[in-house]
Amino acid sequence: MKTYTSDEAAKFLATDVSTVRALIDDGFLPAAKIGRAWVMLESDLVDFLSVRIREQTAERIERAVITDRNRNQSEVSQTRRYRGRRRLPELPELPGERGTA
Repeated sequence: MKTYTSDEAAKFLATDVSTVRALIDDGFLPAAKIGRAWVMLESDLVDFLSVRIREQTAERIERAVITDRNRNQSEVSQTRRYRGRRRLPELPELPGERGTA
């Protein structure tokens, strides 16, 4: 099983070393301090990334559904505004207008 230092984990996660350290300090990223170095297992990094991807994707889907629902309600309310209006009466044709455009 492969292990990563803070620098390697930062490259793996495409982030800065300070972000990795903050994730470790806050307990979001499992790590062990061996001597002076923080060490992480590759499987823990993959698990961390997988969870974040699922959470953020679910949030985007939820926002999209809410936005779509609001858009549909707005369209319905626009349609209702015109639904109750009276139709204009049909006007008779005036003599001499037939066939001329």
